[in-house]
Amino acid sequence: MGAEYSHGKSNRAMKNSVQSPPPEPPKKPAIPTDPDILNLPEAPLLPFDPTETFTTGIPFTFDDYLELIDTVGRAVHPKKRGFIPDATPAILQRLNISTEAFIHNADQFLRRFGGTVGHPARLIDLAASRNVRYLRGMAKSKALFGEVV
Repeated sequence: MGAEYSHGKSNRAMKNSVQSPPPEPPKKPAIPTDPDILNLPEAPLLPFDPTETFTTGIPFTFDDYLELIDTVGRAVHPKKRGFIPDATPAILQRLNISTEAFIHNADQFLRRFGGTVGHPARLIDLAASRNVRYLRGMAKSKALFGEVV
């Protein structure tokens, strides 16, 4: 009876438009490879300086820093893998370490304690579970946390 009439796109055009590739994921920033950047000396760690006496210091106390880390850890966000529950005490409280004792030991932490740190009773249990006679840092652990009761 004559010519066929078609509304809109042909079947081939519709098939091609339906199978378009998915959008590309956002690109991550490239790691700098510029030799000038790669050859920069390592920056020193800055001291905490709540009095802002020094020109190169972090303008808050170590306690403030730990509180910041704890607050960020407790934040619930869909892009974060997890969070610290509200009922969980602050980190140094959980470890039963005073801020002063932590600062005193932090600069040589791994040399003093090895790969584990905690109350001596917990270290004894850990050594038993690993089927080893001792864990490095037991004397420092006893000095920091107290003797096994």
